[in-house]
Amino acid sequence: MIRQEEVELAKKELQAKEKEFKQKLEEQEKKFRIEEKNIEAMKQKKQVLGKMTHDIKPAINEANEIAKQLNQNVTFSFSLISAGTNESHSGEKVDSLLKARKEQIEIRVDDFINDQMYMWSPNKFKERLIVMRDLLSTYEDKGELPDLEPADNPFFDAPQPQLIGEGYYILQPLANLIDNPAQINLIGRTFEVFGKLNVNVIPVDPTGSEDLPDEMIPDEPEDLIDTRIDYVV
Repeated sequence: MIRQEEVELAKKELQAKEKEFKQKLEEQEKKFRIEEKNIEAMKQKKQVLGKMTHDIKPAINEANEIAKQLNQNVTFSFSLISAGTNESHSGEKVDSLLKARKEQIEIRVDDFINDQMYMWSPNKFKERLIVMRDLLSTYEDKGELPDLEPADNPFFDAPQPQLIGEGYYILQPLANLIDNPAQINLIGRTFEVFGKLNVNVIPVDPTGSEDLPDEMIPDEPEDLIDTRIDYVV
């Protein structure tokens, strides 16, 4: 004969299994919804990038044709780059930082006359293209180009420092006066690694010594508030 206690126990076990099954089902549905959103976001991103490249291609072709007609040994091309945001990312992992980047178009200008390479934003390129059209019109009317100062030459740009890559260094150990030696990948805007940087930030005492006395080592990071801290990079 089955006792009432055994029936109640069987009911509780069945309810527990049902609850566990519902939780797993909800988790699977949640993952499925996230995947659907990711797929939709990728589709939208692809459409946006497609429109961006579709709009810039004719302008690039026109600029190259004008440069050819004006005997300017300059070529134009474009690429999609990954740009970081200006928001604070303290404590985030590098993977998260990279995923947060947004693609944008960058115009590459190869100036073979001055053996230089420039990187322009789409807006700057469009402004220069307007001047190129005016020059072409003048050339077609007069048969020659006017003497141009470098500042007025749409094919020339003063060389500027170029950002080749970014690296991320974790500062969290410094809150406990612990150094953090690291080899950092310098990641470019197209996600290629341009090089590596060996970095360490070392806590020191006011005299510059790395041998910190025990009384300087905090039990908690909050103990360092309103306290002078010296570091060597």
